[in-house]
Amino acid sequence: MVGDIAHVCNRGVEKRKIFLDHADYVRFRDNLFLLNNLEGKIRTKHKNIFQANIKLPERDKLVDIFKWSLLPNHFHLLLHETVDGGILEFTKRLGNAYTKYFNTKNEGRSGYLFQNSAKIIKVENNRHFLYLPFYIDLNSAELSAVRSIEFLRS
Repeated sequence: MVGDIAHVCNRGVEKRKIFLDHADYVRFRDNLFLLNNLEGKIRTKHKNIFQANIKLPERDKLVDIFKWSLLPNHFHLLLHETVDGGILEFTKRLGNAYTKYFNTKNEGRSGYLFQNSAKIIKVENNRHFLYLPFYIDLNSAELSAVRSIEFLRS
């Protein structure tokens, strides 16, 4: 329903990595913009859609993206629905498009990339809404701390 806010997350099947290199993160980030359009994916010839001199077409957005975080084996999104069914439609598009990209890029791979359908957790109250941005950020910070410790041990 228009106006709903939801925390969306999903992880790789068997907790496997879904982002193997920088290009994977960039592709998912770009899809956050390109797939967030009522009429379908925005097509562009530009490799880096976020260069300062590129003028991208206007969009009729399905959702507003308040917050996002990409980790090696999962992602988090905090979304605000701008059209009825927008959160579900956007989430499906992201999962399907990224899985197709990942399987094509990693020749010979087929099938599911994500463990299940994405979790779409509706934000029911203000406390939950205020907590989620910190949770999403701290999830990334925790990974950075673990990597730092592993580096120091090696």
